[in-house]
Amino acid sequence: MKTHRCSVRGKLISLNAERTTHFMPRSEATKQWRADAYWEAKRAKLPHLDRCSVIVQPYQHRSVLQDAGNCYPVVKACLDGLVDANVLDDDGPEHVTAITLLAPRRTTSSSCDLVSLELVVS
Repeated sequence: MKTHRCSVRGKLISLNAERTTHFMPRSEATKQWRADAYWEAKRAKLPHLDRCSVIVQPYQHRSVLQDAGNCYPVVKACLDGLVDANVLDDDGPEHVTAITLLAPRRTTSSSCDLVSLELVVS
């Protein structure tokens, strides 16, 4: 299977925090992830894909690792960035067949988190 990879750096937003945060700061944080994913896709020269599955590996610098599904707001924003970059036509089920969220790992960076996206062509 053909795979393509890109990594996006930023501060992970947890699903729990997103639910309790006012919409303005929440919106700014997700916009940043979306824009960063767009530019990382362009930098990595990701090709246009008709269909793919996505494997997500979050890396955290904080001492307590969050649940795997807790980083979903960041994943959704990154997928939207891939759509903006024309890597995907849409992030609906006809184009993204599966999203696998792996348990977060610790990063050696002391200042930022990272999300690694692996796009598996289907």
